Amino acid sequence: MNVAIAESWKAILQPEFEKPYFEALTTFVKAEYGSKTVYPPGKLIFNAFDKCSFQDLKVVIIGQDPYHGPGQANGLSFSVNVAFSSKTPCEAHLSKLPDVGMAWSKSVWISLKIF
Repeated sequence: MNVAIAESWKAILQPEFEKPYFEALTTFVKAEYGSKTVYPPGKLIFNAFDKCSFQDLKVVIIGQDPYHGPGQANGLSFSVNVAFSSKTPCEAHLSKLPDVGMAWSKSVWISLKIF
């Protein structure tokens, strides 16, 4: 199966893409996209993989955020497109942590979406 995903990840995950469960999952997800409102847009399902090559990966944060409308979901957990939030979900989570005298840097949070 030819999956539109960054080449560094494709090399690692291609054996999984050939397995029956992945084919069944793909059929199911396509049916959901065809019959329901689903976020993120299909072209952004593997967005996290496009933002960080396999070789550069250091940490994986697995998470999920609820999306309520078009244009919010971008395929990255704890993230919405800037136009929809003055405070990102990640910043909202971090603001609840106790002050430990550290400044948080603005960096890309890469995570995998699990359906």
